[in-house]
Amino acid sequence: VTLLPEVVEDKCTACGACVKACPKDIIELRKQGPKSRRIYVSCVNKDKGGVAKKACDVACIGCSKCQQVCPFEAITIENNLAFIIDDKCRLCRKCVPVCPTSSILELNFPPRKETPPAPKEEEAIVTA
Repeated sequence: VTLLPEVVEDKCTACGACVKACPKDIIELRKQGPKSRRIYVSCVNKDKGGVAKKACDVACIGCSKCQQVCPFEAITIENNLAFIIDDKCRLCRKCVPVCPTSSILELNFPPRKETPPAPKEEEAIVTA
């Protein structure tokens, strides 16, 4: 459970009132099609560490793990917050599982396939 606002899509008119009313400036409107795929930072609270976490359970803490793992240099860290550069992002999703606060989310992706466990040593087949 997060403290993030949730959009009730059949009631939202995209008027922008919530964006203007938000005292932390963490709500933004994005044009999305039903099949648009996107990787994004779910909480854009610019406060640091514990203060950000009080306002938003999944606040970015600026640890830069996502930036380090991105092979396309599509993530920058500014003011303790990750920014994904859409033009550079190739939707590889490597940043999603490394985020310690689950701040980075994926939109409209199929479920991930589970990686099968590595075979145990006694099960390994040796060929000559």
